[in-house]
Amino acid sequence: MTRWQRQPARHSLAVATLLAGLFPFVCNPAHAVDGGPVEFNRDIRPILSDNCYQCHGPDANKRKAKLRLDTEADAFRDEADVRSFVAGKPSESEAYRRITTADADDLMPPPDSGLALTDSEKELVRRWIEQGAKWQNHWAFIPAKRPGLPLGQARAGGWPLNAIDHFILGRLRAGQLAPSPVAARRTLIRRATLDLTGLPPTSAEIEAFAADSSPRAYERLVNRLLASPRYGEHMAQA
Repeated sequence: MTRWQRQPARHSLAVATLLAGLFPFVCNPAHAVDGGPVEFNRDIRPILSDNCYQCHGPDANKRKAKLRLDTEADAFRDEADVRSFVAGKPSESEAYRRITTADADDLMPPPDSGLALTDSEKELVRRWIEQGAKWQNHWAFIPAKRPGLPLGQARAGGWPLNAIDHFILGRLRAGQLAPSPVAARRTLIRRATLDLTGLPPTSAEIEAFAADSSPRAYERLVNRLLASPRYGEHMAQA
């Protein structure tokens, strides 16, 4: 009996942050489903976590067939000439065979589990294996380090203003986009105040902000709004 003998199967909290800012929301155009390199932490770990770790994860009391897929050593371990993942060889990777088989007795997750990989998820797993099945430790265990700035970018509309802008500008240009121009000050205070408190700014607040030429005026505005009781009341209703 191998670890891959069929066994019966048995939200993550999303934190939304409201930001009132100067810059457009930037999507990730280089996601692996669009043809980029497949990354384990970004693309594969969520698939395994949602579909496999309930029975083949860290909880020894719930683990089936003595199979673990949440550690590199176990995921690549050879047992009776069967390995869950074989780098570069999807056809020899038992995990890939199990998620794509038409045999209901071999299919993983089992049909009665209520779980199933989508076609795009199966394709991601195949491509990850084909690209070398490179494992990554969970981000929480990777020492933080400051990345180098993507320098050498021509300025665009006053950008970059700070270190983070270098990365945003690089991503915008990768998508053939340009930063939006800074909004008028009366527009900025109205956006920020409505977003963070649910109420419009007073005329006096608008005039005071419009007259403040300090480069930190917007920062002070946001800090004042975040410290306001109106912010707490607005968030409690969200």
